[in-house]
Amino acid sequence: MAKSIYIINPAGDFPTYFTNEVHTALGLPPAATMGDLAITMVAAMLPEDFEVRLCDESVEPVDFDCDADVVAITGKVSQWGRARAIAQKFRRRGKTVVIGGPFATTLCPEAVAPYADVLVCGEIEETAEEIFSDLRSGHPKERYTGTRPELSLSPIPRWDLYPNRAAFSGSVQTSQGCPFECEYCDVIPYVGRSQRHKPVENVLRELDLLYQLGYRSVFLADDNFTAYRGRAKELLRALHKWNLRQRAGKVTFATQVSIDAANDDEEMLELLAQAGVAGVFIGIETPNEESLRETKKRQNVGVDLVEKIHRFCDRGIFVQAGMIVGFDSDGPDIFERQYEFSTRAAVPITTLGALVAPAATPLYDRMKREDQLIANGSAVTATPWSTNFIPAN
Repeated sequence: MAKSIYIINPAGDFPTYFTNEVHTALGLPPAATMGDLAITMVAAMLPEDFEVRLCDESVEPVDFDCDADVVAITGKVSQWGRARAIAQKFRRRGKTVVIGGPFATTLCPEAVAPYADVLVCGEIEETAEEIFSDLRSGHPKERYTGTRPELSLSPIPRWDLYPNRAAFSGSVQTSQGCPFECEYCDVIPYVGRSQRHKPVENVLRELDLLYQLGYRSVFLADDNFTAYRGRAKELLRALHKWNLRQRAGKVTFATQVSIDAANDDEEMLELLAQAGVAGVFIGIETPNEESLRETKKRQNVGVDLVEKIHRFCDRGIFVQAGMIVGFDSDGPDIFERQYEFSTRAAVPITTLGALVAPAATPLYDRMKREDQLIANGSAVTATPWSTNFIPAN
């Protein structure tokens, strides 16, 4: 029989650099920095006989009285407390609860499993048909494990079901994975080091839909947009041509890149600017080269980081710098060094956080071996007030 499903992106457990509590504090309606890609993507994989409803809790409350047969919850580590509470409440009401997302499915599945009737591990594209068929029959498995499929299998997200009026920016994923080896990064255990790319024509189709829905700002939700230079340049040329064809205003883009995108590659910087990339997030992390070596952030070693940042700024691209304190090689002077660096770099937005060791990362394994982990510590990245280990110094 046909089923109905309610797909939820929970609110964060506390404010972070990427949430919009200030919006409601000013008396304005709730808003999301960017529309949630996960729930719209899952909705696009549902069979036609499923009734579907989406909820992004950052912009609207969860409807605990909904009549859906199945409740599906996604989320990151920064949402796990709220996700758990939502799951418990719906299970008490007799709903079948499915939980997926990066925290639940790859990083800490055993912590999540007791709160789910169905746990979806890994990426869902190649398991979606089986999952929804089993839910339809009323006999789902307790766990499904996906692979790392080619992004050509990703459908166009169901943005038509999302409360687009409440999002400042749309979102398109053009690749998954990152080839670098940063010790603290949970991208690798989740989506892998071999970067997979979505066909350019598929990216443009997603942009067409977002444009029709009124978006003029789009986040390219890639782990490292410029990791593969040839592919990045091909896509940037296509974005430039696509933008030139738009008659109701051009789109500005933002994305995540590595500082090495500015390494003696004038063409890359010019193409970013021509395509309409107005801002980039760069994991600068620290001016302390010993800390960069310690954590295997080799792409940032031996370069003038301030000069590289200014190369983006010279082309009208603002840099949001991700900075971290708490490496084993950091001493008490790191705070003054971070301040001095940020003053010289003159970036408009800096996210400063204590280093954390996310589950399944090499840093977590090392901190565990060296007995530096804190019981019940927080592994939420980019928060200035908490961590889950004690740095050596």
